[in-house]
Amino acid sequence: MDDGSSAAPGPRDSLASMLEPVRVLSQQGLVRVELARWDERLVVVKRLVGVSAEVARRLEREADVVRKLDHPHIVPLLAAFDGNLVYAYVPGSDLSVLLDGPPLPVARAVKVVADVLRALEHAHLHGVVHCDVKPANVLLKGERALLTDLFFPHMALLGPLLLGVGMVLS
Repeated sequence: MDDGSSAAPGPRDSLASMLEPVRVLSQQGLVRVELARWDERLVVVKRLVGVSAEVARRLEREADVVRKLDHPHIVPLLAAFDGNLVYAYVPGSDLSVLLDGPPLPVARAVKVVADVLRALEHAHLHGVVHCDVKPANVLLKGERALLTDLFFPHMALLGPLLLGVGMVLS
């Protein structure tokens, strides 16, 4: 007999329950990045692991910013719910790993730089400035480079004065 005390899971409950953690990739403060299975594929989940209204707002802001940036050289956000940001998984490595090895062939280096510049141009055209461009935030998938991590922990106080009207720091 159903006494009504157990509610059916809502859409957010079903999304969260579909995430099966595989392993932790990193954790900085209250934000953990995990590799997970979601709907039969690997994804990267950035999640809030503690209670912080400020960090929750920053994750929401990151989701709002990344949703605007549909581009082949920016890692796409697949979903955002309850302090979880679900990104496409990019198999491969980041640019910092590649730079630790022998020097890159010139053509490869030019291609990586061109891909990152295309991503940054697209972001800038949408009023977004990525404030943490570094090799670890450039993922390599085959011959393509993709920009990631638009969550920047420090917001410039002079952002509107330096960037102009309508620009968003990330």
